[in-house]
Amino acid sequence: MKGRAVAFFLIFALSLGFFCAGGGLLWARRNGLALSGELALGERGGAEGAKLALRAALEGHLVWDAEYSPATGSTESAARWQLAREDLYEPDNSPTLSLASMSYVCSWAGSLPESLAGASDDPANGRFLSYWLEPAYQRFLADARAGGLRDREYPLGDFSDRVPLGAYASGGVSGAEDLAERFRLPAEGLTLRVDCAQNPANDTIQLNFSIPGLEEHCASVYAPSGWLYFSFDMRSEGERLSGELLPGGGWGVWRVRCTPEGGADTSSERWWMSEDIDYTCEPDTLERVCAFSGDWELHALRLSGDGGRVLLTGVRDGALSLRALDAVTGETLQDLPLGVEGGYVEGIYDGEGWAVFQIYAGREASLLCCGEDAGRYTPRMTAPLALPERPESLRELPEDYFSWAVTDARFDGERLYVLYEISCAPDWGSSLWYVLSVFDEGGAVYTEWLPALPFASLWSLKAE
Repeated sequence: MKGRAVAFFLIFALSLGFFCAGGGLLWARRNGLALSGELALGERGGAEGAKLALRAALEGHLVWDAEYSPATGSTESAARWQLAREDLYEPDNSPTLSLASMSYVCSWAGSLPESLAGASDDPANGRFLSYWLEPAYQRFLADARAGGLRDREYPLGDFSDRVPLGAYASGGVSGAEDLAERFRLPAEGLTLRVDCAQNPANDTIQLNFSIPGLEEHCASVYAPSGWLYFSFDMRSEGERLSGELLPGGGWGVWRVRCTPEGGADTSSERWWMSEDIDYTCEPDTLERVCAFSGDWELHALRLSGDGGRVLLTGVRDGALSLRALDAVTGETLQDLPLGVEGGYVEGIYDGEGWAVFQIYAGREASLLCCGEDAGRYTPRMTAPLALPERPESLRELPEDYFSWAVTDARFDGERLYVLYEISCAPDWGSSLWYVLSVFDEGGAVYTEWLPALPFASLWSLKAE
């Protein structure tokens, strides 16, 4: 035992020594973190106005903050030790809301019961059991006793005059389930399917009630004004269901107040992303703030960087469009065609007086740069998106070895700065780079590839 204790102490001492020595070496370099990349296009003067900000963490405790100026190739950095583990990536726990058609799965050992009442611990069971599910089950039970257990289909309208919907919220929201009762969609022409599965090994029967052929699409975003905005669309075999009975008399974008509960800290920047805040949904405040004029598809909702606008994007009558709403009043500020047929907006980057929309349409990708004034956007230039120009050392590799994604973008009114994360995975291993490209109206004028650091890091563009 004594020998084991001595061995343990020696191993501990050696480990502590290596840790302290390694930490000391790293600490000695705390202000000497040098970033440098390989130019693939242009000269350093072409990156004037660009600056990269970097936060990196080794094991979460040794943290660097650095700024890299591509125009000069210089880096300024500082480091610190901290006991608390640094989380580089801020999770988004902001409130969300979705509406969906209800399905129901239940199983029993032995034979089918006389009623579904009490057959499930699902707290939502009582909300829709009486008005459609129990009558449907009774029809299935009678048919099963008369003709045996098998899959069956019935007109949904035999059991309900509307599509059974559920409202589902996340991000600490309570009380949103009551919203489902306010969204009524006609059941006419829809089918209720009951799938029956038997397992002889354990003598169980499982029933799955569902409505086949329904396609639903929801989007939501929470605004710091205290409103949760959401859009909702439901189609059967590609045809949108009638929205006459929906709040406001048709399809569109709604909002409902979700109030932070007492004591919540709303003083920090982007406080609504915190997982420490709970919200109370107030269904009586539900209102439709804009109607879907024409046929909107693939709609998405996002919040502007300053939290002042809700941005609806989607395909309206075949063309990609933007609608900007005031996040406080819900009023429409602007309708703007985005200049492409079909497609979708993958991301939005914005700041004071500018916005960049990342657009995909078929095989084509682009960045649309806009000026912004009082919530209205004016297109200024468009830059194509593809794998950036590669440095000499990488040009012989096939292009399909590389995968890329835009992680940040900025627009100064004349030039566009784009930051990519690019990985390359040939047969012998993989590598990762952060790549800066600068565009003017004529195309790319500068590209620099910076190899990723060997520890966790977060890169972003910063204004000069």
